[in-house]
Amino acid sequence: MRTLTIGIALIFSIASLAQTPGQTQEVTDSGVMIMDSTGRVVRFEGTDSVVVEYLYASADAQETSGVTVRVNEKLSLSVKYSGRQEVQAAGLPKLTSVFDRKDRTCEVLADDTVLARLEYTSDELFSRIVLPRYLTWTCTTEAPRRVRESVQDSRGKVVASVVGRAGDGIRMGWPSAAVAEDFGVDPDALTYEQSPTGALTTARDAAGRVAFYIVSIEGCDVGFAPNGEGRFYDLELRVLGGESFPGGDIVVSKAWEMQRATIPDHLVVTARGRAGVYLYEAAKDGIASAWTDAKSRVHLMKFQE
Repeated sequence: MRTLTIGIALIFSIASLAQTPGQTQEVTDSGVMIMDSTGRVVRFEGTDSVVVEYLYASADAQETSGVTVRVNEKLSLSVKYSGRQEVQAAGLPKLTSVFDRKDRTCEVLADDTVLARLEYTSDELFSRIVLPRYLTWTCTTEAPRRVRESVQDSRGKVVASVVGRAGDGIRMGWPSAAVAEDFGVDPDALTYEQSPTGALTTARDAAGRVAFYIVSIEGCDVGFAPNGEGRFYDLELRVLGGESFPGGDIVVSKAWEMQRATIPDHLVVTARGRAGVYLYEAAKDGIASAWTDAKSRVHLMKFQE
């Protein structure tokens, strides 16, 4: 189960009246945070009327195991999880992440089926990610901080091969095109509104209608249709590894030094069977994302100066 992390703004006051016996509340500029008698946050009422309820596996558990976001009186969106290992929402398969001894993602399962397999070299660099039935993305270091990124389709055909410059990348956000086809919307026309609770983002189309909702938990965003059906996952992948030295807090990662901004670090999968990967920050002249459509064709997004 994950440790609860909530970005709370400056606390203005602590209310003296409890919501129910034993509860206390704190008023912030984002809303009202309610704690139970043990100090656990159980509810956050945003200034936009969005309510977030935090779930716990037992009465004495200190880490959350789920969240329910009440968008309005008629619509609630729920996600269950176990730390960064498992996440599940109604209408979607359960995603299970498997980590190696260096805490790197080495496999992602959708229910009991391998959705993604990640491989690393013996000298601790990222090698490739394989999405069976979808695509393969390979990273090969050809010179110091020069990484060849190659993408193959499910038949092994190379659809892209470029050399990216590892270093500080350009923030690309997330590729809405990878899921827009599922919703029948134009990804370039989408706008996003984030709730002050930090748990909900609303995507709207050009006409201002809700295209989909995103519920954010640690390490994963979960997308929902306007009617509340689970439609996609956007899962963060741990790909850099590294180690810390005794007595120090600094983590040294060879992959970060030699390959950062060239390694796909997010996995997207939809309820309708589409899948892809992308980089939160992409290298100049590198590949930013790759995903498949309903006909298993691979699409790419590249960053160019």
